[in-house]
Amino acid sequence: MGTSDANASSRIFISYRRDETAYPASWLYDRLKAQFGTAQIFKDVDNIRPGDDFVDRITSAVGSCDVLLAVIGPQWATVTDTLGRRRIDDPDDFVRLEVETALNRNVRVIPLLVDHAEMPNGSELPEPLAPLVRKHALELSPSHFTRDAEELVAVLGQVLTPAPTVLRLPESEPTVVQPPGPGPDPQAAPTDPLPLLPSGNTPSVRITDARWFRTALMGAVCLLVIAGLIFVADRSLRPETTSSSTNDGFSLPPVTLPKADQALPADELIWRRERDERYTIERIGLDGQVRKILTDTQQEYAASLTPDRRTLLYLRRVDKVGSLTTLRAKSVDGNGDRALFTDHSQACPILTQPAIRDDGLLAVVCQDNFEGPGSLRLMTLDGRVVHELARGYVADPTFTRDGQSVVYSKAPFSKADGGDLFKVSWTSGTQTVPITKGAVDTDPVSSPTSDEIAFRRMDGDQSVIAVVDPSSGPDAQPKTITSSEEDAGPSWSPDGSQIVFRRGPEKGKAALYLIDANGTGQKQVVENDGDYASVPIWTAH
Repeated sequence: MGTSDANASSRIFISYRRDETAYPASWLYDRLKAQFGTAQIFKDVDNIRPGDDFVDRITSAVGSCDVLLAVIGPQWATVTDTLGRRRIDDPDDFVRLEVETALNRNVRVIPLLVDHAEMPNGSELPEPLAPLVRKHALELSPSHFTRDAEELVAVLGQVLTPAPTVLRLPESEPTVVQPPGPGPDPQAAPTDPLPLLPSGNTPSVRITDARWFRTALMGAVCLLVIAGLIFVADRSLRPETTSSSTNDGFSLPPVTLPKADQALPADELIWRRERDERYTIERIGLDGQVRKILTDTQQEYAASLTPDRRTLLYLRRVDKVGSLTTLRAKSVDGNGDRALFTDHSQACPILTQPAIRDDGLLAVVCQDNFEGPGSLRLMTLDGRVVHELARGYVADPTFTRDGQSVVYSKAPFSKADGGDLFKVSWTSGTQTVPITKGAVDTDPVSSPTSDEIAFRRMDGDQSVIAVVDPSSGPDAQPKTITSSEEDAGPSWSPDGSQIVFRRGPEKGKAALYLIDANGTGQKQVVENDGDYASVPIWTAH
């Protein structure tokens, strides 16, 4: 049983039925305790002391928490009491009381589904609990508990992170003009000295001695300088991370990515596909042989590579309906898997496949909903937005070779339609330059060795791979290098001399093809024997 104090104001409240989900709740408590500390978690009604009013205690504990985790087993809504009545229908049922209180007080409620449980229907629940069915649920599987708990910790880390503190100067009382009189005694102590108080309770003060104010100001400056020196010294002792600053004005957090000791070999690429009802993200050689399976569930998708080709980025759906997604990183040798940040926030409501620069800066299209327009944003690896570059039906960002611009596609009416390609540079005041015009172009990707962009061009019934130099202007005719009806998803080789692409539909029989960048030497790499195949990833996009 938990050791949380019922009188404490815990930030996380675990609600569960002891006769159904006691073990998962105990595992969860131990995992969260290790991450957030015992004082942050209220788990067990046994901590309510004899003689206490349990309704008051639960109401107080739930009302003061930030998050309620509702652990839901297969019988959560149907379990009965000794008289055969559903417990959930009893207004004094502990579980109902906890969840109902959280919903009434606008506490964030996260349903956790265990033992293959499913969210109950609204018709199955008492009316006060009906809003629960609209909450996004996470799965907590005993067979994958560590992985699932890590996803939950990532979500809670965002929820419990305090808002940035805004520093404000203390407000002064209106200036009072005094009648002429004798000047101040130079030997006298300053009057009304500024007290040192905790932030948030600073009273209004009248500064009557300019010399004292200058002294206090200089002291504050000295403290800031000392704090800065300590910060720099601390940073110098940390392990290798992504860059903390850039040459184009962005400050990046020190996030460590899992990296393989060696880069992905030049004759290997990343491909997500389905075979025998098994979805995998895998390393595959140009000889068509699978080298390594990196992920193996349908919940993991949208793979991309870092420029050094030592780390795989991908998205993982963390609930059954796919409305909550985490960006994750794993080394290309299959080790060091970790979560970076989760969507469903103001920063990025719905994540899509990111592009990544060599210092860890991300270019991501964040959608407000699955069908509507979105926003192309520069983001850090911990989920902070540092710049918005474009809005509308934008898709498929790729950094230019110098890292100073992003190329993307933009459709006029729907993201499914495709449109023109654009290049946007934030170093020149977010200047947007058209690259192609009057066609239906998607899937742009920058060459790692030149300024060229490979992309998919849809012309009537044809879907071909083309290459264009952005400096040639939107009226220039791109060079078409393939001639099939269903070519998509080009990706450059590490030396920029070849392009790999998918031939065939995403859902249906498809194959990977290889072609020289000048349009010669086309050959098939491997044919997929399943019914789904994504586009290949050979170098960073």
